[in-house]
Amino acid sequence: EPQASLAELQRRVATAEQERDNIRKKANEFVQAKKAEWAAKTAELEERLAASEARVKELEDVCRRGAQGEAAERPAAAAAEAEVAALRERARSAEDRRRSAEAEAAVASARAGELEAQLEVAEARLA
Repeated sequence: EPQASLAELQRRVATAEQERDNIRKKANEFVQAKKAEWAAKTAELEERLAASEARVKELEDVCRRGAQGEAAERPAAAAAEAEVAALRERARSAEDRRRSAEAEAAVASARAGELEAQLEVAEARLA
């Protein structure tokens, strides 16, 4: 029996060592698979981060150009607005002068009518 016990113990040790080796192998495979998965996920996240950073830079550039463009356009816009205001004022002034001229023409026409009437009266007296 001692030899049977010894053989049984040796068999159990061999089985335990085999199970240990299988567990180590599976653990190593699991760790390698997780490392590969994490590396892929890290690469994906780094790509997304790079794309996001590029988009942020692009938007910052657009904002900067927009601000510079607005600053550059402000004097031109102000000049255009001033020119429009001046043109509107000139148009109002011209309209005022036209109305004034029409009123003066009406007064002159009435005065001419009066003078013609006086001339006719004077001519009638002379006749």
